[in-house]
Amino acid sequence: GDTLDSGVATLIAEEAIESLKYVNGSNPVGGIWLGFTNDNILRLQGIKLVDGRMPGFAAIVGCTENNEQAVKLIRGFQERNILVFMAGNSKGRAIAEQLDEEGIEMNWDTYLVPYGKEITAAIHALNFAARSAMTFGGIEPGNFKAARDILLYNKDRVYAFVMALGSDDGVDDEQLITDEKFATAAGAINFGFPVISDVNIPQILPTGICTYEHVISGIKLDEIISRAIELRGLTIKLEEIPIPVPYGAGFEGERVRAENMFVQFGGKNSDAFELLRMKPIDQVEDNKIEVIGPEVDEMEEGQAYPLGIVVEVAGREFQEDFEAVLERRIHEFTSCANGIFHMGQRAIVWVRIS
Repeated sequence: GDTLDSGVATLIAEEAIESLKYVNGSNPVGGIWLGFTNDNILRLQGIKLVDGRMPGFAAIVGCTENNEQAVKLIRGFQERNILVFMAGNSKGRAIAEQLDEEGIEMNWDTYLVPYGKEITAAIHALNFAARSAMTFGGIEPGNFKAARDILLYNKDRVYAFVMALGSDDGVDDEQLITDEKFATAAGAINFGFPVISDVNIPQILPTGICTYEHVISGIKLDEIISRAIELRGLTIKLEEIPIPVPYGAGFEGERVRAENMFVQFGGKNSDAFELLRMKPIDQVEDNKIEVIGPEVDEMEEGQAYPLGIVVEVAGREFQEDFEAVLERRIHEFTSCANGIFHMGQRAIVWVRIS
């Protein structure tokens, strides 16, 4: 209908506006903003959507009422390995700016991608979706059938949604957000991506283009992630790990800066190593953990300490060739914890704890 057509027209206009910004430079945004996604990043990140490591993505437009809410919301996405695109603002504030003020690292490695402060930057998220369909779905663009196939691929294969946060200035109390935001949301619905909001924008509840409802609103921030997952039909198995910090692949690329560091091990500051070795099965006790030396909370803040991690494994079919492969998992298991930076392997190791 007219609404969906208006959405498509808006996306085309936004694509043109964002493209023109690159006429005078390779990165017209700068600062925390990343702008257009190049082909190398698209292939590297898009394959995670295909193989399931990344269950879907959220395109966030606007901001929360305060920075604490923004951090809590984003941590919820990272724990679920959901990629987050950020664009636009509400009353001059963007959620990416809120995260930056709280020292949250934003880049592709942390699953947090700030595209731009203007609403036109939201097109980069849908550009990512369209190019993913062409790259991984083998769709050749060039005609209306290909365009339809791209939209259907995204509806059926890419589990994404738009999250519109906050209200805008210059609109009436019933509308709450600008016409361009509404039109951009309509463009996303063409992809099969539903819209969820914490403010009471008009709802579109019947199914059709989207798998379930098209627009739901007035959702509390504490519930908005779970409702969005349900709305888009994502299947996420979230295992509770008994540790006192958030844990997920979205934290793997996180760095701990010197000013935020509590202690560190290895690097240029002390000796550190990791070793995983095979042992006879009768010499290995399952789940046994032994700490030799001080616990972390007994260490002096800002200091570097030596570290040795020795993991002993056994199995009836286990082979010595498997040791190096499993040893690398130490990096994955460690760096997925929020607030821990881990780099290297074996005799070249650097660890920081915030």
